[in-house]
Amino acid sequence: MGFLKALFVILCTLAGYYIGKSIDSKEDIRDILDKILPPGSRWGVPFLSRKIAREQAFKILFAIDVGNNTVEEASEIVIEFLKDENQKSFIQSEVKGVLNNLTNIDKVINKYSDDWTIDRMASTDRNILRLAVYEIIYSQDIPMSVSINEAVEIAKKYGDEQSYKFINGLLGSIAKDYSSKQ
Repeated sequence: MGFLKALFVILCTLAGYYIGKSIDSKEDIRDILDKILPPGSRWGVPFLSRKIAREQAFKILFAIDVGNNTVEEASEIVIEFLKDENQKSFIQSEVKGVLNNLTNIDKVINKYSDDWTIDRMASTDRNILRLAVYEIIYSQDIPMSVSINEAVEIAKKYGDEQSYKFINGLLGSIAKDYSSKQ
């Protein structure tokens, strides 16, 4: 038995002792690891969080909008490395949801953006807004505050220094009106 493998078994044994479980099989090790590792990780390898998945969806929308890529081309570029089918499905669902409702989403953004049409906005801001507005209007399982916060974080990373303020204000107005209509 190699040193690392032995160390791993010892650590699992100690963890098992701590949570009151003995190790008799590989399944017992998996059970122990599932209990002691933080949520969102699987045996030390983090799953792609929804936050990162939204960022990937934004990148696909950006590639379609600016690079004139097809959905398939953009998806291949952005999520090719992903192994988790659930994450791929979430990203593709977000992208398809935006694209299928793009006309209405753009109308909503235009309605709430004073003196700025969707075409005049920076392409990063435009696609961040599209994704967040899609979630606010069409994704009832995602809290509006989460959609807004995630959009602001993506804007801080990819937009200019004023983007996140603009996006936060615009989405706040949209969410206020849409929450009162539900």
